[in-house]
Amino acid sequence: MRSKAVDLTTAIDAYRLRRVAAAAEILLPKFGEGTENMQIDVILVAPWRWPHHLPNVWHG
Repeated sequence: MRSKAVDLTTAIDAYRLRRVAAAAEILLPKFGEGTENMQIDVILVAPWRWPHHLPNVWHG
C-alpha cells in the first residue's frame, strides 16, 4: 500500500505490469483451464482513499 494518494501514479509501470503478465501466463494453464483470453485489472490502494480500479490494463 502506498503512503500517499499521489504515489499511486507510479505504483504500476510497464516493468511491473510485464512481471504480473508473465506470472499470469504461467498460471493460466493450471488455473484457467479452457480459457483462451486473460485480462489483468489493477486496484490502487492508498490510506483513507477509495480504491481506484483500472480495468483491463493488460490483454493477454
